[in-house]
Amino acid sequence: MMKLMRCLLVVLCLSFLSLFIVSCVKPPICRTYPGSVLQKSNTAYLIESLYGNYVESIDGITKTTIIDNNGNWCGIFEIPVGKHSIRASYWQQTRGAGGWNSFSAGGKEGLPLTFVAEPRHIYRVANAPTCPEGSWCPFVKDITDKVDVPGNYEYIYQKAQEQ
Repeated sequence: MMKLMRCLLVVLCLSFLSLFIVSCVKPPICRTYPGSVLQKSNTAYLIESLYGNYVESIDGITKTTIIDNNGNWCGIFEIPVGKHSIRASYWQQTRGAGGWNSFSAGGKEGLPLTFVAEPRHIYRVANAPTCPEGSWCPFVKDITDKVDVPGNYEYIYQKAQEQ
């Protein structure tokens, strides 16, 4: 009986661990617009955060509201094609001699940025390569060349990290 209990406990723990790992690896794609789902030819994608760059709001809708509307955490935002205004922030935490040091820019509401989303493109907030050392000069970077974006989270993040 004890062996059976241990076996069940191990299986239960492994099941929870598997669910946790899968949820970490596959962040959901969340719609940022109301109404019915748009065709892929009318959508683009915006990475919520990468390399310390964060999207705080899209077209006046805060990240918290988008998450609430979708019922779960969002790693990738699905946006309709066209012009968008976002607010972005940057933060980084490093360990120093006196403890943890934080560097942030844009504040809680973020700095305003605008861009035009094209069909089947993936975008992310990036720091301009010409930005002076130690500064943050954000812009929205197109990281695709009109790829047909599948509903595959790993593919989207792989593309984001290659750019």
